[in-house]
Amino acid sequence: MRGSKKKYINQRQKNKNRNLIIIFVAVLGIFFTASIFFVRTGSKNLSDNQNLSLPELSEKKSQKFGLEDVAFLIGQYYSSLEKGTFNADDFFNPQVSQYITLKNTSPVLINENYIKDKQEYANPKFSIINNQIDFLRTHNDVDYYTYSIFYKCFRRSRGKFQECYIDVEIGINTNGKITSYKELKIRKLKFI
Repeated sequence: MRGSKKKYINQRQKNKNRNLIIIFVAVLGIFFTASIFFVRTGSKNLSDNQNLSLPELSEKKSQKFGLEDVAFLIGQYYSSLEKGTFNADDFFNPQVSQYITLKNTSPVLINENYIKDKQEYANPKFSIINNQIDFLRTHNDVDYYTYSIFYKCFRRSRGKFQECYIDVEIGINTNGKITSYKELKIRKLKFI
């Protein structure tokens, strides 16, 4: 009787250990799948011509807003432009010092500009060059970052595709809102 009771306890312990391993593997699989989904929805939508995950980030650290959060925000911003779901209120501070050529502007005016530009610049695609975003400086509680993008769209007035590289400086406040978006330089502009 003792031998069978001991055998029963050993078998029960083995089953318990096996169940714990199965649960651990399942939780690990769910976590891995969720992290892949998060990374892909955060920045994978940026471009069809580049295989992006989260951009490589500079060694300098932001004082206010985490670099991973910055990469996610930038990825979501470009993704919304590509999908045609852009709403400046989702990304921009109520007062914006600069948005491309607009100065001292607001999300309302940025949305108006977007609707107008959408008629000319169709099917935009963005990708961050070398997956690199660099922290530049902090000024008045706004962190500034620089990066370069490859931009492609169809220009309706020309009946051609436009391609170029754009050097960008972006300012993000402690609330994770864009306060400034400057196109510093446009390079290698061509129409195909």
